[in-house]
Amino acid sequence: MGEPLQRVVDQPIDSAREQCREIVPGVPDPIAARQEREGRPVSAGEVEAAFEQIRATGAKASHGKVSFDRSTRTLTVADISGESAAQPPVSLKIASFTASGVGQPDKTRFSADSIEITDVEVGAGTATTADWQVTYKVPQVMVKDYSGPTGAPRPPAGSSVVDLYRFATDQFAGVAASSVAAPSVAGTMKFGAAAQGGGDFAYSGIAMQGIKDGKIATMKVDGFVFTVDTQQAGKAAKLSGNLANLAAYDFDATAAATILDPQKANDDRYYRVYRQISAGPYTVTPEQGQPINIEGLTLDDLGVRPSRLQLAELLAMIGDLACDHEGQREHEKELR
Repeated sequence: MGEPLQRVVDQPIDSAREQCREIVPGVPDPIAARQEREGRPVSAGEVEAAFEQIRATGAKASHGKVSFDRSTRTLTVADISGESAAQPPVSLKIASFTASGVGQPDKTRFSADSIEITDVEVGAGTATTADWQVTYKVPQVMVKDYSGPTGAPRPPAGSSVVDLYRFATDQFAGVAASSVAAPSVAGTMKFGAAAQGGGDFAYSGIAMQGIKDGKIATMKVDGFVFTVDTQQAGKAAKLSGNLANLAAYDFDATAAATILDPQKANDDRYYRVYRQISAGPYTVTPEQGQPINIEGLTLDDLGVRPSRLQLAELLAMIGDLACDHEGQREHEKELR
């Protein structure tokens, strides 16, 4: 049946003890295990490779200094800029991108405990009226518990509102974050020759929570103000307004995108985009006339039926009207 138990216990484990060598138990190295779980360090070469993928599509993309702190797993990329190949182009500038606690759970995903982006500027136009432009400036964006794809996204097919929204929806579906916050956003608009005007707008206290699978559990904006200058009957007119306490719950970007899908043009189903939206007070003040005041409003179960509303067709129609109006103005100038 084998040797007596006491004799087995009394035997040396191996010859290592006799040679005064240390016996090391077969336990995994905790540091190696942590690195495997959290992902290896991100190199400057990998960052450049991602930018090269963007440039390979015909777009412009560049960056400044890249650094990685191993002790805190913090990646910093400075002076990021880019411009889409589509015309008119969409431009992007970022002064600094800092991701802390970064990891790569697998080859296709990138994660970070927190991300801070500073001095963001985005500019875009539209193909329907070439001189229509909008610019956003965001001093700071803060993201918590981020997870998203590692590869560089394919650029949008064009620069129209529809193309940009489709692009944003596709990218948004693949990311997750517990929260995103931007203390302030400022913007300017130029309507172009057809409308002859422009304006300024600003948001304060933007906060989003529960971002996953193309959905946002909660979105809140403390305040929104705007000022618009237009031409009415050949005379300059100004309109201003402010909105407070905007909140939206259970937003579904995939449902909203159904009105952009030509294959759903005959789809008569109802897709819920928001469970609830509330806001107020809201005030609109024209330069001439009485202001409009709304103490508050609430919308429940806001949705869309693609068969009743296709945004691409609506925007195309608006663009045609704008072009016709601009052509009429040019004709009137010639008659003078």
